[in-house]
Amino acid sequence: MPADIQYFIAQHSAIETWPSPNLWLCDDEVARYVGMGSEARRAEFLRGHWLMRLAVGYLTGRAPDSFAIAQPENSPPIFTDVPGLIISLSHCKGWLALLVLQNEHTPTLKIGVDIETERDRPNLVRLAQHSFGDQWLAQHEATLQPAFFQRWTQCEAVVKASHLPLGTRLLREQRFLAPHAETNGLWLYHTRLTPPSAALHLSLAAPYKVNPEGFQWTGQRFESLAADFALTRAPLRAAA
Repeated sequence: MPADIQYFIAQHSAIETWPSPNLWLCDDEVARYVGMGSEARRAEFLRGHWLMRLAVGYLTGRAPDSFAIAQPENSPPIFTDVPGLIISLSHCKGWLALLVLQNEHTPTLKIGVDIETERDRPNLVRLAQHSFGDQWLAQHEATLQPAFFQRWTQCEAVVKASHLPLGTRLLREQRFLAPHAETNGLWLYHTRLTPPSAALHLSLAAPYKVNPEGFQWTGQRFESLAADFALTRAPLRAAA
């Protein structure tokens, strides 16, 4: 498997079918699946876990239904038969994103990915004010829509790659510094993709500097996806 980090995105419409779940879901996944209260959540779960298998199968050359996966509470899924594989999964309206890192030396590392569609929201000003505060809103009012989704995905990625909870304190206080800043925080990558359907904001967080390689699932195969990432550092504060 390549040593660097890979990200995968897929539109929901590109993953509409999958084999019968009883043929590939493992015990932990079944327990999580049957506990979900709605068909929509179950479909989202299956779509995400099938994308995980497609992606890791692509990287390892294995069949997507051949993997053993554990699903601990409050933890990303773990590929128990692929040592050192670390993943993060994100859902948004119409899209999924997956981040995959292979690190056999430090398998307890955390990484984070978040994807959001940039869309009109009638309450965006109020939501931005509540989430990020008056000062941030005043600074970004002219470009509020892209600025909001950029910061939101960055904060979500930080949460997934750290011990920090998502809340108003993190949303308002989390800093994103220049790449050369001296800090022990995360390396944060953000890009704005523009597929035909809607603009997408994608943020990746890793504990050290990486070279992200991207792929998009087309419904039949993965195709390379080029993206220009803006790199920042995200210092981590102590949890409250």
